[in-house]
Amino acid sequence: MVIVKIKRDISGENRYLKKAVRYVHDKKGVPPIYLSGNGVDYTSAKRAFEQMYAVKQYFGKTSGNPLVHFMICFDKSVTTADMAARLSWSAAAYFMHDYQYIVCTHGRDHDFNHYHCHIVLNSVSFKDGKMIHTGKPELKEYCTYISRITGQTTKLKFCTNDENSQRSEK
Repeated sequence: MVIVKIKRDISGENRYLKKAVRYVHDKKGVPPIYLSGNGVDYTSAKRAFEQMYAVKQYFGKTSGNPLVHFMICFDKSVTTADMAARLSWSAAAYFMHDYQYIVCTHGRDHDFNHYHCHIVLNSVSFKDGKMIHTGKPELKEYCTYISRITGQTTKLKFCTNDENSQRSEK
């Protein structure tokens, strides 16, 4: 089973966007095994943040929900870094026609027994300035997509500001 987590933090506004972009570049001193992006210079956390924020400014949407942060935890069937990186890219590509994002893949470490990825997605579309919808229907559709590309069932978890506060849905 693949776990799809979505973290929401609207209290930090754009500070959280900056923090999340930095985190995917350097997780507790460990760089990702794969890093890519769409519509941003993903090689620089500073430039990626500036580019995402510029889209928000252009459309006048600099307050409120700054981003959507997905974390996808692959199951034990994902056995190589290459396989994890391909699945991570495919998971992020779902958003490529409308949103800027950075995607990174982390390996097995002291926090996780399996490969996982983070997708830090600008909440404002570069195409039309609309905010992304992350309601139940949209997230169910995304989980169906993840199931299709991984060949596994998915479980959705919502994380709030407190990492330990989660609720799950199938």
